[in-house]
Amino acid sequence: MEQFYQVYGLQVRTSQPLPGLMPADSPDAVDLCIDLDKSSFNRFQSLPKKLWYASDKDRYGNFAHVWILAEGEYYQFRYNDGASFVIDRSGTRIMAWWPPDLSIEDIVTYLTGHILGFTLGLRGRLCLHASAVAIDGHAVALMAPGGGGKSTTAAVFARLGFPVITDDVLVLLPRTDGLMVQPGYPRINLWPASIPAIAEVSKDLPRIVPDSASYPKRYLDLIDGWGRFQSMPVPLAAIYTGESIGDCTQPYVTSVSARDAMIALAAQLYRFPLIGRSDLIKEFELLARIASRIPLRLVTFRRELGRIAALCRTILADFRSLQSSRIETPTAVDETFV
Repeated sequence: MEQFYQVYGLQVRTSQPLPGLMPADSPDAVDLCIDLDKSSFNRFQSLPKKLWYASDKDRYGNFAHVWILAEGEYYQFRYNDGASFVIDRSGTRIMAWWPPDLSIEDIVTYLTGHILGFTLGLRGRLCLHASAVAIDGHAVALMAPGGGGKSTTAAVFARLGFPVITDDVLVLLPRTDGLMVQPGYPRINLWPASIPAIAEVSKDLPRIVPDSASYPKRYLDLIDGWGRFQSMPVPLAAIYTGESIGDCTQPYVTSVSARDAMIALAAQLYRFPLIGRSDLIKEFELLARIASRIPLRLVTFRRELGRIAALCRTILADFRSLQSSRIETPTAVDETFV
C-alpha cells in the first residue's frame, strides 16, 4: 500500500510504511519514490558494476561499499549487515533490500542518514552534519561531527520550548531571500547516556531499532512528546559550533572569520566523498557565500550533561543579540543566494 511522506524538503512516495517519518497527503507531484520490494531490487543485480568507494570501519565496525551500475545510471550501497540500496542518477528513485534478520527500522536509519544524504546531493542540495532549532522564526544550526552533542543540545532546546527543525542532517535550499532549512523528521535520536540531560522525559525512551541488542540508540518523539517539531522551512540565520574545554566555568561565544567558517563548513558536509569536479565547484561556491553572509559562532563550554541547558541559554542570548544588531544596523550585503 502506497504511503506518502515529507522529509528534507522532498515529497516522498513509498511502497510500505516507514516509521518515524512525517506523513503527508498525496501530493500533486512526487519528488522521490522509495521501493521496498525485493523483486524490484533484484533486477538491478545483473547490471554491470564497478566498485567506486569502500568506507573505513566506524567505531562500531560498520562499513559500506558503493558501486557504479550501468556506467553511472545507478549507484548501489551495500552495508556489512546486508542492507542494500540502489539509487538512480537523478536522485528520484531508491530501491532497497535487506536480509531477514534486519527490520524496517534498520532500513529507516540508513535511509534518513547516508542514503537520503547522498540522494539529496545527486539532486544538487547542500547537506551539513548539523541539527537545527527554530528561534523567533529563524533557523539556528548546531553543527558538529558525529558524537559531538548536537542532538542532545537540540533536545534540550526543545525542552526549553523551541521547535526542532532537523536532527543530524541539515538540508539547505537557496532562495532569493536567503537559505531555507528544510524540515527533517519529527524525532531526535539519542544515546542512552545523554537522556538524563532532558529532565522531563523517561529514561526508557523507545529504541530506534526495537529488536537490536547492538544498536542502543533511542528516540524522542517530537510530536507525541512535546509537540515541538517545525514542519515548515525557515530561513537560516546563524550557525553555532562548539569547542569543549575542561576548565571553562561558563559557556561563552566568539565570532569566526569567513575564512575559518568556510573551513568549518567544508569539514561538516554530509555526504560520502563521491562527487564530480563540477558539482564540487558549485558546492564550494555556495559554502563560500554561506561563510560570508551567515554568522558562524564558536561556543566554548565544558562538556557535561548538567551544563547543556546553560549552553543553550548562552546560544539563545547571543543569537538574539545578533538579531538585534542586524535590525539596528541593516546589512549592506546582497542576500541573494540563487
